[in-house]
Amino acid sequence: MRTVLITGITGGIGCRLADLYLKRGYKVFGTCSHNSKSLQQFQMKWPSIEVFQVDHDDLTNVRNVYSNFFRKVKPQIIINNAGIVKDSFLVQMQLTDFQKVLTVNLTSAWIVVKEFLQQLDTNDTSKYRIINISSISGLIGREGQCNYALTKGGLIGLSRLIEHLKQKHQNIDSYVIAPGLINTGIKDKMPQKKIANLKNNTLAKRLGTPEEVAKFIVKLSEPDISYCDGTVYRIDGGILK
Repeated sequence: MRTVLITGITGGIGCRLADLYLKRGYKVFGTCSHNSKSLQQFQMKWPSIEVFQVDHDDLTNVRNVYSNFFRKVKPQIIINNAGIVKDSFLVQMQLTDFQKVLTVNLTSAWIVVKEFLQQLDTNDTSKYRIINISSISGLIGREGQCNYALTKGGLIGLSRLIEHLKQKHQNIDSYVIAPGLINTGIKDKMPQKKIANLKNNTLAKRLGTPEEVAKFIVKLSEPDISYCDGTVYRIDGGILK
């Protein structure tokens, strides 16, 4: 049985991923923040999924949770999906908001990758795939998303660095998903005028759905997908500007 670890599993995209992987016979594990309000509801819907709570403000806790997990489980698929937003402009950004988004979105993802690689036997020939969920903001630097854009761009850099480890870990591939505006809880924190403008600036003229993103990620997980190492896949409805 193939296994998958999904960080931020109780969010909009995380829930859809969990459901799709279960339907394909995967053993699914996930993590969520300590203050996740949707964990109880998630566990009622998918009781077979083991979910670990992580305090993303405490990097020692983050390291311990993932280190202990990877000692016991070597998932074939790792999806760095956890993320938060605290939007502001570059000059107006508060240091505390900058650091919190950096910690959750990028530093924690780096720790996940680091702890996994440290636990991996160099003689292990199994195939592994690390999929980092970035954003269109990480590619084009959305105005008013200073910290978020930086961290999502950093995830692209992290994936490229993983690919540079091929000499030691030929069996690991890393891909990046860069969604546009998706109809998740993050969208609910945005002004309606901004959402309308973003819709109008896409060929699709609508928001993306978590299901659309999740289906694409699951397809990328298939063992027969190859020769696209380090690729960034945009799922943005055809952003015009």
